[in-house]
Amino acid sequence: MALMFCKCKSLITPPDFSNLDLSSVTSMNSMFDGCKSLVNPPLFDNSDTQNLEDLSQMFVECDKLVSSPTWTNCDLSKLINMGGMHAYDNNALVVGPDFSNHNLDSLESIAEMFYVCPVLAIPPKFPPLPSLKFIGRMFDSCVALNPTVGNELKIVGAISLSSYTNFSINSNLCSLGVTDWGAGQLIEIELDNTPTYMARVDSGC
Repeated sequence: MALMFCKCKSLITPPDFSNLDLSSVTSMNSMFDGCKSLVNPPLFDNSDTQNLEDLSQMFVECDKLVSSPTWTNCDLSKLINMGGMHAYDNNALVVGPDFSNHNLDSLESIAEMFYVCPVLAIPPKFPPLPSLKFIGRMFDSCVALNPTVGNELKIVGAISLSSYTNFSINSNLCSLGVTDWGAGQLIEIELDNTPTYMARVDSGC
């Protein structure tokens, strides 16, 4: 299903994929990339997604998209990549998706997931992510996100990390607060801009 509706700029309402056997689908990469008129997300509730691995760049440049799919009763346990899933969703996405009730034990990348989503105000919710490796630029340019207080940027409290080996942040980060992340195996932090404030970086280690 990768690229299925890519650059369909006039698509407003997507098909209903709920209650379908999608067990042969491994990738939805760029499925709605560039669908600038898309308002509501596709429905996948109660579908068989047991082999789905890739949601990267699924909604890139969907400027009018107001929410993310809910994936109710879907198996996302093999999902590996959500990188850039909502990148450049400039004007409508205010609330991040809630994955807190899903098993995302295989998920490795959420890098650039909300890159340039300036109206995103409420961050996504995740369960523990034991395989996570890539998170760089996840909230880059999300200027409305859970506000900046002085030089302390509070954007990361909803994510829990346990087996994390390479933490790259490639943005103008003022604060790195890893409280409640459970980063038990955090080995390396890479910053291409020196933070001015780092809050409780040893919490959970």
